[in-house]
Amino acid sequence: MVTASHNPPSYNGFKFFSRKGAYSPEQEKEIERLFYRKKFRQGKTGQVKNEGYVEKHINLIIDKVGVCERKIKVVLDCAGGAGSSVTPRLLEEM
Repeated sequence: MVTASHNPPSYNGFKFFSRKGAYSPEQEKEIERLFYRKKFRQGKTGQVKNEGYVEKHINLIIDKVGVCERKIKVVLDCAGGAGSSVTPRLLEEM
């Protein structure tokens, strides 16, 4: 995930996760080391895949949290952040 994306580029960074949770500081340092040594394979540029991850994410949250029994009103301000495209859809489905 990109962090601090609302700040100037010099303050942006990446956080890495696996199925077990956030990477450890040692794992992150290893990724950084490989990056700066250019020890990685580059994928094809301009390639976009739609794997339905937004829907999978929404369904995972609904499976864990459930849905509202009654209609409620919600005020939401995502400030144009990463959740601004997903959260309204999630709340509608909940």
